[in-house]
Amino acid sequence: PNSIAPAAMRGYIEEFLANPESRADAVHAMWRSREATYNTRFGSFLDDSDLAVRRQAIRGAGVCGDVTAIGKLRDLMMDDEVRKDAIFAYAMAVPSDISASRVRSLYTRIEKEAGGLNRDEATSVGIALDMRLEADGKDPVFFTPQDDDGEDEE
Repeated sequence: PNSIAPAAMRGYIEEFLANPESRADAVHAMWRSREATYNTRFGSFLDDSDLAVRRQAIRGAGVCGDVTAIGKLRDLMMDDEVRKDAIFAYAMAVPSDISASRVRSLYTRIEKEAGGLNRDEATSVGIALDMRLEADGKDPVFFTPQDDDGEDEE
């Protein structure tokens, strides 16, 4: 349980955001808090000169579904330093109806926008889209429970 009241936590986060030395930790705290007031603030940190801040902002944009950051996330899919994180975050945040058929077409769109996906990136997109389905109370389509039951049939 969080022993710091949300208002006090926001004060600490704002104070840490103002200091370049603690900014990455503050952006991390923003997305970990799941506080709705931060849901559209991650885009402003996607251009930060500090790679750690950019990585935390990318994660936050994905986890919190920051639709204001979609364009920047799409651009960051072409940045080798943060590509995999940006692809995952984009898959988590890009607006779309969530259904089995829609996530399949969304997967194809993300693959095209990313200029193709390697195996790790493809797995990452599948996981993100399955997470969105499950959050919406629907069954996953890319990785189903029988895919990872841990038993090999031979």
